[in-house]
Amino acid sequence: MTTPTTMPVPEKKDRLEAWHDGSAICLIAVGAHGDPLDLGEGDVRRLIEQLEGCLRQDRKAPENAARAHIAVRPAVAADARTLAALAIQVWLDTYATDGMNDLLASHVLGEFTPAKFAASIEDAGACLLVAEIDRHLVGYALVRFGVAQPLVASTDTELCTLYVQEPFTGCGVGSALLREVRAAVRERTGIEALWLSVNVRNRRACDFYEKHGLVEKGRTHFILGEGRHENHVLALIPGDSRAELPPVP
Repeated sequence: MTTPTTMPVPEKKDRLEAWHDGSAICLIAVGAHGDPLDLGEGDVRRLIEQLEGCLRQDRKAPENAARAHIAVRPAVAADARTLAALAIQVWLDTYATDGMNDLLASHVLGEFTPAKFAASIEDAGACLLVAEIDRHLVGYALVRFGVAQPLVASTDTELCTLYVQEPFTGCGVGSALLREVRAAVRERTGIEALWLSVNVRNRRACDFYEKHGLVEKGRTHFILGEGRHENHVLALIPGDSRAELPPVP
């Protein structure tokens, strides 16, 4: 859906207010000029997710979070327990949308442990970065080197995880982490190339990576119990015209 040429594009603040006063719902339902929109089910779902995201961001974001200073630094041993708690929270917020069960609980309690984070901090083949606001951890990114992905033959650097606490999404934390990831990868390998996988239903994450220049190279699956969850394999490869980003200052 494009913005009608006769309507001015609102500022970001006004756009959020439009979501909140119901104007966006009206536009979704009848179109900008009162004509029904010919939208498929997927289009409607994405619009609803965008609306929910705006409402969620406005409702939960801490006061002045968008203007707060975001500090990104390498993780240290003292961060391990905090990182485990943060990772569990973000994972459950994202994927346990139908409630909790033993499978999900077993996964997060076994995967996101202080011991595993401590090991990643000490691992010479990994880079673990944390984002802080007011001395509180609000996100982290984990990179591993030497991890091959058959769909991306040109790099073996994997961005395993980039998590941001829900109240701080939309505040620039994810972008700050990704910027420092790129710098760390460039320093380690000499080239800003990496790959990652992301659940195809996680539209917010998919849109974030697309905005930052990563392109799809294929599909893979994340196996949890007997479930197979389809993931995009995305990559940032210098020289790919679709993936060009300004250099890290």
